[in-house]
Amino acid sequence: MADTRGTILIVDDDSATGELLSEYLGGKRLAVARARNLDEALVELESERPDAVLISMRLGEADGLETLRRVREVNVQVAVLVMAEQEDADRAKAVKLYRQDASGNTQVDANDNRPARNARARSTII
Repeated sequence: MADTRGTILIVDDDSATGELLSEYLGGKRLAVARARNLDEALVELESERPDAVLISMRLGEADGLETLRRVREVNVQVAVLVMAEQEDADRAKAVKLYRQDASGNTQVDANDNRPARNARARSTII
C-alpha cells in the first residue's frame, strides 16, 4: 500500500469483523495484516513488523489473553489494542499482561515507555 501511515495487525477469527476492520483501517491509509489465530499472528508479527496489533479477546484455540502474552514475548515494544467483549475480569487480565515485560515483570518504573507506545498507536490509528 503506497503512502501508508503505518501497519496494523488484526488478530480475529471472525472473518466478518476482520474484513470490516480491514476496510475501515485501510481507508485510514494503514497497511493491514490479518491473522485468524495465534500461530498466524506470530508469523505476521515477525514478517510484517506492525506498528500496532489489534487482538480479539475471543479467539478459538488460544484466547486473546494467550495471544497478547505471546505477542508481548515476541515484541514488547509494539502497541497492543484489545477488543474486549467479555467480563471485566478478562479486561483486567489483559491490562495486567500488557503492563508486563517479556520476562513477566510488571513495568512501573519512571522509564516506562507505555505512553510513547500509546501515542504511537493513537497516531497510527487516528
